[in-house]
Amino acid sequence: MWDVATEKITATLTDPGREGVDYVAYGPGGTTLAAADGNGSTYLWDVATKTITATLTDPRSEGVDSVAYGPGGTTLAAADYNGSTYLWDVATRKVTATLMDPGSKGVDYVAYAPDGTTLAAADTNGSTYLWDIATKTMTATLTDPGSDGVYYVAFAPGGRTLAAADSNGSAYLWKIASHTS
Repeated sequence: MWDVATEKITATLTDPGREGVDYVAYGPGGTTLAAADGNGSTYLWDVATKTITATLTDPRSEGVDSVAYGPGGTTLAAADYNGSTYLWDVATRKVTATLMDPGSKGVDYVAYAPDGTTLAAADTNGSTYLWDIATKTMTATLTDPGSDGVYYVAFAPGGRTLAAADSNGSAYLWKIASHTS
């Protein structure tokens, strides 16, 4: 953890799985940090005490590549190397849904729309999948026109545009209003 003003390290949170941390995300309010590990675990850290408060273990024991808190922080999406995205209830530490990308080579990144109704999953197979969070159904497949892997996705503040960055160095903007419920 860094103090941006002083440019000094304020704490080091060591990965207990020792497989390398692939991604981190702060929960709303900044009191919790989720760290996705290559060993298939997501660790929830209490930022104030610098201690792990929970370990969420990937049900298929695959490495976790990306995590994202839903608005409000009650749900955490954790995407793994086998193409599964698990929605975790943060309070109970239980999986509430499993979203499986079709033909997946692994999910590299997940992002919630600002209103929390849609989750985008960037797949290394060259597609981005949009999921309706309420129904847990896929609403669209956005096929990257120039690569075999989508690495990052981000919603614009209004939630009607999605940016997808791919393995060949391109970024595409998708109008998604017609793809969501």
